[in-house]
Order: sequence, then structure tokens, then C-alpha cells
Amino acid sequence: MNLSKNINYIGKVAIEGSPFREIDIVLSFSDKGVFFEFYGNFTPDVSYGILTGILLGNGEFTLINSFQQSYKNGLYRFKADYLIYGLKFKTRESLVFNRYRFILRDLSNWLNMRFWKTNFPKVIEMEESLYNQVVNIEAGVNLRISNNFEYKDDFTNYSLELKGYSFIEVISINKEKGFSFDYTFSFYVNFLKLLSLVSARRYSIGEIFCIIDKPRSSNEKLIFDSFPVYRELNEIENSSIFSEIKFKFDEINEYLEPLFIEWNKREELKHLIDLNLTFCLNADNSRNSHFLNAFACLEGIDKHLNGMKDKARQRLNRYKSYIEEIYPKTSDVFIDNCLNTRNFFAHGKKNNTEYIFNNFELLYAAKTLINISRVLLLKELGIPENLLNDKFKAIATDLKDYMRSNKWFNEGLIEIPLI
Repeated sequence: MNLSKNINYIGKVAIEGSPFREIDIVLSFSDKGVFFEFYGNFTPDVSYGILTGILLGNGEFTLINSFQQSYKNGLYRFKADYLIYGLKFKTRESLVFNRYRFILRDLSNWLNMRFWKTNFPKVIEMEESLYNQVVNIEAGVNLRISNNFEYKDDFTNYSLELKGYSFIEVISINKEKGFSFDYTFSFYVNFLKLLSLVSARRYSIGEIFCIIDKPRSSNEKLIFDSFPVYRELNEIENSSIFSEIKFKFDEINEYLEPLFIEWNKREELKHLIDLNLTFCLNADNSRNSHFLNAFACLEGIDKHLNGMKDKARQRLNRYKSYIEEIYPKTSDVFIDNCLNTRNFFAHGKKNNTEYIFNNFELLYAAKTLINISRVLLLKELGIPENLLNDKFKAIATDLKDYMRSNKWFNEGLIEIPLI
């Protein structure tokens, strides 16, 4: 049984410092987060790492990272980062599970796999071989990407509801060990960024389940306990990012397993991936910020590949052939403008305004640097260079067309938005 949004549940929770063993609370959750309130004649702490309790008629629960939001007329209101429903976990160290399942919104669109075939009015055929790929990403850890579907039938109203979804599971091969809650969520957030890097899409997490597999003999069906996790939902637009190198699933499927394994080894690249995804992760940032992130990403990946000694101009000149794909006659001016603009935004140095990008030019400069560094990052992670170069040439053509159109519109005081 799962909990429902925007419903007030009556329960009890054990709070250290209370004069009673347990206190009465009202708990609810929505897309804005998990909240609980209580009246108290004592002064609670402003935050708690782990709280456990029971919802009357519904079962046990665990709250993770609870913070006081308000106090008025004796009523305390707290917000928790996570609510795990179904069991009490007394300590953070006990938050260990064999599997974590994350329902990922928009992943089905990228996988582009059908869940069923319709042949109306006679039949609906379920796909017998839904997509399912398991990658041994490191010793003792499997990563599973899969499609699934579920249905609800209502014979009273003669209705059938079908729902297809895609999910990712982090699986412990050693059933006696499992993974900690904090480790798995950190891993998954970074893995989501890798998917965005490859597909140039924004994703958001839907439902989350923490799973404990029970011991069984070889001929028994898998038995497990599944605990839903409720938390604040950061609604983002699940969409493709324009004018950035992207791969369709079918184009890159054969490279995904070695890509995942290599990515998991390369901790030093994860900060650069964050910078490269500036338009994806920080869509509301200013163009100044996007440009600085893009410049820092290219500079960072070049330092990783070629050492620390070179100056910024030498690093940009190293990728002049890529720049010329987009700025065939003005690559030297583009490099000058990049350096002067970076120095102006970072250090306030304004030597010559002629060589500083305006707001219109900033967008395309940032996209140029992002696509060059994406080629370098994905090549470092094992994607074939010829495949990446073909993608870059295609995106260079798109960028030139966008610039030409935008310049024409911009001169008429109208700009086509690229993001």
C-alpha cells in the first residue's frame, strides 16, 4: 500500500528531548515535499538526521533530514528531505538496501521502445521482449536499465488502464551487503548527468523504491520487500537541449556498457560534466554564467588531457579546427573575443569593447565551447572519435544556420530563442 498526496495522516513519532516517548503528529506530502506538524511544550532541535514513527492504520515510516520550518502558537512545522514508508530505520548506517529503483521520466522517449502493439478493434499485444540491459559497472554492483508496464482493469466500468514506464536499478550482487542510502542517491544523481551528456535531454526522477531481497533457494521465485520513498519533486521540463551534440539511443547503444563502466572509474571528470551541462542543469542562469561555465569546461578538459602549463590562448588554438567549422573566416577573432570576454566577466578587465561578446554572441560562443568539450569528454569516456566528429560537423551546421537566422531577426529587434 502506498501513501497518497495531499492527505493528512495521523501518527506518532519518537523525538529526542520530548517528555513523552512518542508525540502525536500530522504528516502529509505533496510535490513541494514531506511535512509534519506537532504541538509541544518542549523545545525541539532545529534539525534531526533520522526520525521514526508509525502512521495510525498505515504502518511504520522513517524520516531523513528533518528541518524546522516554523513555529506559531505552540505548533511546530518540520520539513523532511525523504520519507521511507514501511519500516523503521533507527540509524543512518542501517539505511542499506539490495536494490534501488528509480522511475525516470522521459527515458522511455529516448529508448524509443514500444510497450505494446495495438490492432484495434480486436487485440492489444504486449511486447514479449521489453528492453532490459544489465551492466556490471564495478565489482559487486550491477546497473539495470529496463522498460516495464502495468495495467489496471475495472470490470465494473469495462475499462482497462495501461501504463508503460522506464526505470534504472542499482543492484548489489552480494545480497548480504547492499548499498547505503546516501551513496546510492549520490551515484544516481551523477549517473543522470551522464545520460544527459549523451542524449542532450533533461530528465527528472519520478517514483523511487528501496528494495530488500529476501533469501531464497535456487528454484524459488524472488521475494522482496519494497519501500516507496517520498520527497520534494523538482519539476523540470523533460525536453531535448537545442544545438548540443546528442545521440539517439540506437546510435550509441552498442557503446553504452563500456561507457558506463569507464564513467564510473573517472571521478575526476564528473565536475567537468557538470560544467558542460550548464544549459541543462542551470537553464535559468544568465548567458554570462553559461559562457563562463563553457569556457571553464573546455579549459578543464584540456588541462586534464595536456597538463597545466599552457595558457588559455594556446588551449583554444589547439581546437581551432573545430572552431573553424562554425566560424570559418573569423576563428582568430572568435578566440580573441573568448579571451577578452572571459577576462572581463571573471576579472573586470575591459581592454577593448570591440572584442567582447554581446548578449547575442554570448549564446553561440557558449554553445561552441560546450560542443568542443563534449567531443573531448565523450572521447575520453570511450566513444569513437569518428562518430563524435560526424556529430560535431552536423551540430556546427545547425549553429551556423541558427546564427544566420538569429542575426537577421536580431537586426530587426527579434531574436529566435535557442534555449
